[in-house]
Amino acid sequence: MPITLHDLAAAIGAGPVHAGTAEGDSRLPIAGAATLDAATPGDVTLVDSADKLHLLARSRAGAAIVPAGTGALERPVIEAADVHAAFAAAILHFRPPRRVPRRGTSPQAAVDPSARI
Repeated sequence: MPITLHDLAAAIGAGPVHAGTAEGDSRLPIAGAATLDAATPGDVTLVDSADKLHLLARSRAGAAIVPAGTGALERPVIEAADVHAAFAAAILHFRPPRRVPRRGTSPQAAVDPSARI
């Protein structure tokens, strides 16, 4: 389910390890988190240093988590003191851990007829 960039910044900034503030269009809907090369316009991505900002220009990401003090870029950003922790929190926001472990046998499971127990 998409969340606005502003709300994502608030969600990942709530912990003591990282803080984020949205810059640019904070109403941008974000539906996931992905690496620079795999991101789509609905994703937030990570640029972990100023010398890698040129890579963002080639990415299709809708927004980026960048180091604090980077300032406004050509697309919306979330500035964070610890970009890796902020990006990890964004990933966990969109793909939270399972609350209940999987049980049973997968319908895709197969046992080779030559297997011996």
